[in-house]
Amino acid sequence: MSEYQEESIQATSTATPRWVGLAVAALAGVSLLGVGIAWSALNHSRSVEQETQTSVKQANDALAQKLAREDEINQQLQSDLKVVTDKLNVTQSDLIKARKQNKQSSAAVDKSSPGLRAP
Repeated sequence: MSEYQEESIQATSTATPRWVGLAVAALAGVSLLGVGIAWSALNHSRSVEQETQTSVKQANDALAQKLAREDEINQQLQSDLKVVTDKLNVTQSDLIKARKQNKQSSAAVDKSSPGLRAP
């Protein structure tokens, strides 16, 4: 009787169900598919990052060139203004007085002819 019990124990312990092997194979396939998708997404994100960096660099270069041109124009205009003010011999206080007079004369015209005002 002991021989019969040993044989039945050995037979049940060595047999594994077929679905375990299939499940392991399916999980391995799904994990490989996930790794492939992740690799593809990583490559795509790298290419997008490179394109973005390139476009930002181009925009920065264009802005730097425009700023340099604007600075040059500003320097020229300041130089021209200095020459004109030196020729006219106008000071800052003279300009302030002229602006005040212009404002007062505009206010006087507005008061004397109310019909000419813009609505």
